[in-house]
Amino acid sequence: MTRLRWTAAVLLVLAFLVLNSCSSGPGNVPTPSIGSISPDSITAGSAAFTLFVSGNGFEANTVGFVDGTSRPSKFNTVTGQIEMSITAADVAAPNASVQVTVANPLPGGTSNALTFVVNPVANGAPTITGFTPPSATAGTMGPFAVSVAGTGFVQTSVVNWNGSPRATTFVSSSQLTVNFTTQDLATAGSGSVSVSNPAPGGGVSPSKNFPVD
Repeated sequence: MTRLRWTAAVLLVLAFLVLNSCSSGPGNVPTPSIGSISPDSITAGSAAFTLFVSGNGFEANTVGFVDGTSRPSKFNTVTGQIEMSITAADVAAPNASVQVTVANPLPGGTSNALTFVVNPVANGAPTITGFTPPSATAGTMGPFAVSVAGTGFVQTSVVNWNGSPRATTFVSSSQLTVNFTTQDLATAGSGSVSVSNPAPGGGVSPSKNFPVD
């Protein structure tokens, strides 16, 4: 009888150890959560870089995702962070809503998402160096097309006549085409012409007179 009791006790201990082992094994994979990412923004056109993800529930096989696409990831055992490899293609164009997540294998899950911002490149301040044709005759009917030469022009540059915007076409970083109106060229004198670049950065060029003879 005593032997049976000892056998039962041993079996109970073994069962407890087996159950405890199972509860701490592969079935006990947490769902991770992200607290912060560093950096949380970058300028469009930047080179490849490492994104550091801080949070909880990370493991050796936790994988990072950018907009749902996995990226090479490494768990840093010293910092407890996930280090994600971000490619230049990931940040080639401005985007204010890139979603960063991490995931553990099943039965784990996917974390909350944090937003990573790819900022547009800051525009420089433009300058004007000349016009083609260099002048117009008073009374010329509009639209009168003029090529504006200079530097620092962007797709959204606008040519101004006496501070008012005119229909502008971007040709290159050194050339714009503008249409001056009939009213602009109605009387002899000159118009004050400038070029505006929008934010971020940007600015207004020094003015240059366009003669109306």
